[in-house]
Amino acid sequence: MTQSQMNQISVVIPCYNSAQTIEGCIKSLLNQSLKPDEIIVVDDGSKDNTVNIARKFPVTVIQTEHLGPSHARNVGVMKSRGGYIVFVESDAWYKKTYIEGMITPMIKDRTVYATKGGGREVWGSSKNLLNRFFNQRWKVAGHLRKRKERGVLGAWNFRRE
Repeated sequence: MTQSQMNQISVVIPCYNSAQTIEGCIKSLLNQSLKPDEIIVVDDGSKDNTVNIARKFPVTVIQTEHLGPSHARNVGVMKSRGGYIVFVESDAWYKKTYIEGMITPMIKDRTVYATKGGGREVWGSSKNLLNRFFNQRWKVAGHLRKRKERGVLGAWNFRRE
């Protein structure tokens, strides 16, 4: 990966039957204060019009068989070019400063490898990063479930090394 690519931002959107929401999601990402260098929509075998809607926008669309959102995220990361990876959910719309809030801590401090929740929590070590990611993700999911709320659990961002 070149130095130029290390500074690029890739957004990965895993989706399945998201025809009702994908347009709003993509529009909100195209309208960011810190523009992504690429947006990758990974369609996980949708049966609806998700792919056709996504193709109306300047994004890369990848179609896979229905193997779940984790597989779709992995495919998106493998196809991405950027040094910063932003995961988003296809059924969410993002405020104009969303990517800026997520990526800025990693740009300002090269010891930060991941952010979540709008950049409010940063992790300064790549050691055990995936374990920490999954443990924290399920902890948050359980907390939201108890409060009968739904959060954006795909809001995790990483810097490649």
